[in-house]
Amino acid sequence: GNLLASIGQGIGNTGKAMSNAAVAIGNGYNQLANNAPGVAKTILTGIGNGVSTTGKAIASVSNSIASTTSTIAQNTSKTIGNVTNSLAKTTGDIAQKTGSTIAQATQNTVKATKSEIVNIAFAVGERTQGFAGDFSLALIQFAYNFVPEPTKIADVQVAVLSPTSVKVSWKTNHPANGKVNYGLDETYPLDIQSEKRITNHEFTLTNLKPDTQYYFEVMSHNKNYVYDANREFKTPAK
Repeated sequence: GNLLASIGQGIGNTGKAMSNAAVAIGNGYNQLANNAPGVAKTILTGIGNGVSTTGKAIASVSNSIASTTSTIAQNTSKTIGNVTNSLAKTTGDIAQKTGSTIAQATQNTVKATKSEIVNIAFAVGERTQGFAGDFSLALIQFAYNFVPEPTKIADVQVAVLSPTSVKVSWKTNHPANGKVNYGLDETYPLDIQSEKRITNHEFTLTNLKPDTQYYFEVMSHNKNYVYDANREFKTPAK
C-alpha cells in the first residue's frame, strides 16, 4: 500500500515537473520572439502563442494525469490495506478456532484415556479380589481418583426362592461393597454384608418365616455411602 502511494506521488511530481518545463519553454520562446526584428518578430510571436498554448495544454494534461494516477494509487493502497486487514482478521479467527478445536480434542482424549484407565482398573480389581487381596482393593481405590460421580444404587430386585428364602440384588455404577439390612419392621435388626468391591450385588436371605411381610434396605460404599431404603417383600406360604 505504501509502495503504491509512493509511486503515485512520484508520478504526480513528474507531471508537475513536465508542466513547469513546458511553461518555462513557452516563456523563453516568447522572450526570444519579442526581441526579434521586424517580420521575424511577428512570425515568431504567432508561433510562440501556439507553443505557449500547447505548453499550457501539456501542463494541464500532465497535472490531470498526475492527479488521477495519485488518486488511483491512494485508492489502490487503501483497498490493499483493507484486504490485508480482512485477511489478517480471517487468519486470526481461523487460528483461534483451530486452537480451540485442538484444545477440545486434547481434552476429550484425556477424558477418554481416564475413562479407559478407570474401566480397566475396576475390571481387574473386581475380578482378582478372590486371590489378589490387598492388590485388587488398592487398584480399585486408585481408580476412584479418576471417578467424579458419587456411588449410586440402581435396579433393586427381590426374587423369592422359597417360603423361607429370597434373593436381593442391585447394581452400583462402579465397584462397591454391599449390605442388606432387613427384618419384620423398619428398624432392620438383621443384616448380611460383603466387603467385596463389585458392581452386581446379590445376597440370599435365609431362615425366613413363610407367609410373612419383611422390610429391608440395601447399602453400598466406595467413595461414599449410599442406600436405598423403605423396601419390602412377602414370603409365600408353604
